[in-house]
Amino acid sequence: MNSKISRISSVGFFNIIAGASYVLFSFLIAKNLAPSNTGIVFTVLSIIIISGLFAKQGYESIVLKDFSNIFETKNYTSMKTILKKITKEVFIIGAVISSLLLLFSESLSILYFESTNYRWLINLISFLIFPFVFLELISRAMIAANKILLAISLNKILLYFLPCLFMYFYIDFKTINVIAFYSIALLLSFLVILAFFRRVIINLRNSSNDDAKINFTEDKLSFFITNLNFSFGQWGIILVAGIFLSTYEIGIFSVILRIIYVPAIVLLSINQFFARRFSNSFFEANFSRLRKEFYYATIACICFSIPIFSVFFLFSKEILLYFGDEYAEHIGILNLMIFAQIINIFSGPCGQLLLMCGGEKKAFLTSSLNLLITIPLVFILSFYFGLYGVAAAYTFGVLLANLLNLIFVMKLINKYV
Repeated sequence: MNSKISRISSVGFFNIIAGASYVLFSFLIAKNLAPSNTGIVFTVLSIIIISGLFAKQGYESIVLKDFSNIFETKNYTSMKTILKKITKEVFIIGAVISSLLLLFSESLSILYFESTNYRWLINLISFLIFPFVFLELISRAMIAANKILLAISLNKILLYFLPCLFMYFYIDFKTINVIAFYSIALLLSFLVILAFFRRVIINLRNSSNDDAKINFTEDKLSFFITNLNFSFGQWGIILVAGIFLSTYEIGIFSVILRIIYVPAIVLLSINQFFARRFSNSFFEANFSRLRKEFYYATIACICFSIPIFSVFFLFSKEILLYFGDEYAEHIGILNLMIFAQIINIFSGPCGQLLLMCGGEKKAFLTSSLNLLITIPLVFILSFYFGLYGVAAAYTFGVLLANLLNLIFVMKLINKYV
């Protein structure tokens, strides 16, 4: 029992460190660069992440779900089969996306950076897609193999903390240096986690038991749309709003997004720990345990996030002033988006549970509906109302997605228990 508690505490601690590294990386950029340059950096990151999302095609969730069962049953043959399939498909789609970015690099540079001088950035992104995608996929496989702390350390902490060290000690703080530091950290994280994953596969092969039959998840479209919906709130919204907003406005909005991400660290930490447990409980048809785990996860989300939200409401202006007077002018946007994050946290890990427990079609329906409404809404409101329009569209999207997910989770749990 004590070892179990210790393990839970370790995972939670590492997730918090990982989230803190990401937030620190974002805040260092905002503190040391002008809002317009901050907007450039976050636009670059958004293109990498959204392009990578299309290349992954939803396989990151399939890896987490199916590999949990593969490692549980020690089925090396199944592992080998699905790895070949995923690697081939992801590489082909990644190559197509990379080629399109190279082909339209000049147009994208003008669209988002209002100049052809940043064409080299788009070209760089086209090559960074591959290490980013495979880093994400291998991290999910490591989590499925119960190497959670190692996956978090390499995919999150190293990826964001290493650039923070570079930026802290490097005096010449420029946009190009920030992007260069991130690129180096991305490549290094990928190479290191690849080496560790190779050892995991070797260990699985040596203790293989191929008697157990594993049914692979084929419906990757549901996972893709669900993951796109999740990533849209942090990254995709920047690309849609960036069509009409300047890099200055994108910089302001991006920093506010990172501020409200702080309480989301709690939800993501709990999600990452309970994802494997949700999958195993459903796989073993232990629905009573599944319900308890969901309730415990939701209560944990609420309890750990309340102090953070209290600080936000009491010191919202002071937080924005830390980054500069330009940010303090938009306190209304921050307060509106804090409200959206409260709804997100208090709903618990309902989206994660649906994905891990056979609710892919429900998650697909929720995500599809949310994207179909939110993307045009961001497009229209950013054109007419600027930053405030984007914040309103973001809040509406969060409310709609969490309401639908919560309804479906309650139906799923009550169906079996």
